[in-house]
Amino acid sequence: MADSAHILVVEIACPEPAWLRDLLGQAGYSVTRATNLKAATTILQACPPDLAVVSGIAAELDTGSATELRGALNKLDVPLLWLEAAGSDRGSVMTWAEGCIVDYVAAPYRDDEILARVNLHLRYQCRPQMSRTSSPEIKPENDATQAAIFSAIPDLLLRLRSDGTYLDRLSGGDVVHFPGTESFQGRKIHDFMPPALVDLRLQHIEQALTTGTMQRYKQSFEQNGSLCYEECRVVKLTDDEVLVIVRDITAREQASQRLQQQLKQARAIAHIMEQVHRSLDLEQIFMAVVQTVWETLACDRVLIYRFNPDWSGKIVAEAVSPNWVPLMPLQ
Repeated sequence: MADSAHILVVEIACPEPAWLRDLLGQAGYSVTRATNLKAATTILQACPPDLAVVSGIAAELDTGSATELRGALNKLDVPLLWLEAAGSDRGSVMTWAEGCIVDYVAAPYRDDEILARVNLHLRYQCRPQMSRTSSPEIKPENDATQAAIFSAIPDLLLRLRSDGTYLDRLSGGDVVHFPGTESFQGRKIHDFMPPALVDLRLQHIEQALTTGTMQRYKQSFEQNGSLCYEECRVVKLTDDEVLVIVRDITAREQASQRLQQQLKQARAIAHIMEQVHRSLDLEQIFMAVVQTVWETLACDRVLIYRFNPDWSGKIVAEAVSPNWVPLMPLQ
């Protein structure tokens, strides 16, 4: 595969210039390097590559050159491997790349992961051009080499028919498997996955086969008492087959949820402090506190209880869910 594959590398504002070109060139690929978007578009149109790998262009997505590059990628159906910088905004990238066949590798980058992902795309993205009568099994030049490549990919790779029948499974060491999938071949996703996830996957399989573009979605499910999150990508291989790439994003989702909770708490504290400075009415401040804490923590009841010197006391402020009985009026 490396002997015949042509890869366009777009490196802009990279801390180590030409490292991508050198990495892929040493792996045996034919590499053309562009250091600006206009040059990348010119190369794409003059000699369409088998794959484009980009790094360091996020700051230029709003430019006309970026729009021209996206148009060329879409028109020529060139797959795009996007190397995400730490802290980058994937949402803006996904908006820019809409309609492209795009995959992402997040920083910090590992050479073996990048090479494995490149090899994956060169093997699978071009399958729609293959004859439908060709063998459905991949015939690797070297089984040991391919096994080593796929073992470096943490994603689960599934080859499925349009009706959800399993044809092949590769890698997936970091992905939680549904019970029973050890003997999957010839069986359907209906045999292992919850009905809601089956419907979701079949819907995106149909969209991928109909439009010819990669479909991306997230799913969540409970496994062994824990909530798991996955990002799934569906790529058309033939008129009746797709490649499903499943990535475990549980740690990322949990980190995002923790961050959102911290932001909510920070906003709640800021709101309480604002009320304290705005009013000298203690009861009004108490009501603002319980209301804010109730909304932030999604509690059923939050109250402030004032003690007297003899340890008697009363509720001075309360926020309560609609289906709960307020305690303040019962005092």
